[in-house]
Amino acid sequence: MASADEAGVINQEGEPIVLRGIDWLGVQAALCAGLICMMMAVHIGADVFMRSVFSQPIDGTLDVATFGYMPAIVFLGMAATERLRQHITVSLVRDSMSGEWVPRHDLAAGILSSVAVAILLYGSFLRALHSVEIGETVVGSVDVPVWPATIVMTIGLLIFLLQAAASTIRSWARIRTMRSQRA
Repeated sequence: MASADEAGVINQEGEPIVLRGIDWLGVQAALCAGLICMMMAVHIGADVFMRSVFSQPIDGTLDVATFGYMPAIVFLGMAATERLRQHITVSLVRDSMSGEWVPRHDLAAGILSSVAVAILLYGSFLRALHSVEIGETVVGSVDVPVWPATIVMTIGLLIFLLQAAASTIRSWARIRTMRSQRA
């Protein structure tokens, strides 16, 4: 299986600044996801410590992890995963293709992915608007607001859509480059 760099998906010299900007945005979102993951580890570690040593857990840890940390980690990391082409793929089919068909496959997959993510983004946006409007919370040992997570999900999907579109543009550019080299 070709690495992301060999497949031409990592920043290349001469790429439009928009594509490099989308890559940068995806990396920043992934860094935020990493920081949130560390915050979750500290929070859960503190909860385990408090529960073990003082028999007094931190109220709401499970709810905060479920409705706060986890959605942010997942949705903010999606663009970086797309940039590195680490999403689940049918590599058996792609790897058996000849050189000129691989970019065509990537282009078709990119278009389908972009459409699917756009649909998810639209639904997430509507859900976030409603969630903010009603001030959605989860009632547990402590009330945890859910509406911030819906906003983060929408932002993560937007960055993911931009990255999927950038990958699609790169596939199209590889096809054009291959055609111009044959001519």
